[in-house]
Amino acid sequence: MKKKLVIIMILVIAVLIVLLCFGYVRKRSNHMLAAKLRMEFKQWAAGYEKIPDEENGAILITEGEEEITFAGLSEDKDNSMMPYRLYHDEYSLDCESDLKLIKEILALNKGAIEKIEKGLSYEKWRYTPDYSDFQKAKIASLTSSNNAAKLFILRAEVAEHEGRSSDAISDYIKAIRLGVTLSQDPVLINRMIEVSVENMVFEKLLEKIVAREFDKGNLSQLVKAMKQLHPIRKKLSKAYESDYYHTLSTIARDIEGKLKFEIPDEILTEFPPEARAKLRAQMEAYYPKHSAWIHDYSKEWEIAKTMREVMVKADPEKMHDAPLEIREGTLDEKLGIDKEGPYHGYLIRALSHGAGTGVLSMTDCEIMWRATMITAAIQIFKADSNRLPKNLSELEKILPKKYLTDPFSGKYFVYKIQGNDFLLYSVGRNGKDDNAKNSRPILESHIGFTDPDIILHKPAK
Repeated sequence: MKKKLVIIMILVIAVLIVLLCFGYVRKRSNHMLAAKLRMEFKQWAAGYEKIPDEENGAILITEGEEEITFAGLSEDKDNSMMPYRLYHDEYSLDCESDLKLIKEILALNKGAIEKIEKGLSYEKWRYTPDYSDFQKAKIASLTSSNNAAKLFILRAEVAEHEGRSSDAISDYIKAIRLGVTLSQDPVLINRMIEVSVENMVFEKLLEKIVAREFDKGNLSQLVKAMKQLHPIRKKLSKAYESDYYHTLSTIARDIEGKLKFEIPDEILTEFPPEARAKLRAQMEAYYPKHSAWIHDYSKEWEIAKTMREVMVKADPEKMHDAPLEIREGTLDEKLGIDKEGPYHGYLIRALSHGAGTGVLSMTDCEIMWRATMITAAIQIFKADSNRLPKNLSELEKILPKKYLTDPFSGKYFVYKIQGNDFLLYSVGRNGKDDNAKNSRPILESHIGFTDPDIILHKPAK
């Protein structure tokens, strides 16, 4: 009996020694990995272009956005949020009380708007001035950026209502330029805020272009500005690169025990203050906790590298050339993220959204750019020729061919004259022309979370 007990004790001790050795080796290899990842991150961050404060228009834009207020309005509302019905276009400038409220808001924020305008006049913008420490990196505010864009839209509508169409177009262009400034940071979330801002403006412009509220001169002013602004936007691949290195930095800090999963208030500004604590707790609980003694962090690195290879090939301007898993939305499945998922499942999922949902959203926004320019160009052509163009190639004197091209086919958008009007649509990510049977009108929904199979323009009923 004693002999058996001794054998059992020896076996237990042996197992403990093996486990301890395994843990030591695993921890050692993880820390070596952390050093490697941190070095990769530092080398990348060292090459990050820094813009002097005096040249950085984003500083003034941010200051102006922080000054936007809705306190003390005749319509009771939270100080930080625009009245809901104005934000969601539930108003009419023909209604005296609505017009009065809008003018009240514009007067209240005159100083903030002027500061934002000054920031927009710069040639460089960087909302995240330094990436040497991702923990301190700043992101733009969705609420503030949308509020600023909406103020320009409201001011444009008032100008148009008062017969100052050129001033109205100028303000719409400023709202578009605000979106373009957000593209200058290689930060994926800022690109999603850019989508929100730009689509808000394009939706309003498309409504007015379709309703023929602008003359040829106004439309030419708009198209000229959009052709100048579009090339300024940075490639989305830059955001994928930064998110990849962000992931490396996060993995390294977690291995070293320096990572804290804390959700700041800035991330939760869309929610009422009383709900933020609960939401923060729910979000922070989502992050798993693992030990560097046990977990193999190299798996996350391998997945991040695979995703990076896929993501940098996904260009919203040329989705017909994107990898199949991007166009089909199967990247998560390919990497097994939707199943058990790796330790950094949350971070990796965020990256995969950049290559899936994020890319589709950016492509949808790209189509909104082109839809706005094409419909304006058609109205300009019609004013000059007293007819609709027979095909989109006739518009090449007004727009470069790239803006007439469907990102999902690499060819012209499908254009068909129907009576005195026309049908214009994208083939969607399957690249097949189904005669717009499964397409959705662009003004019904413009967030491409599903399949951006979009009707850019359809004949009026």
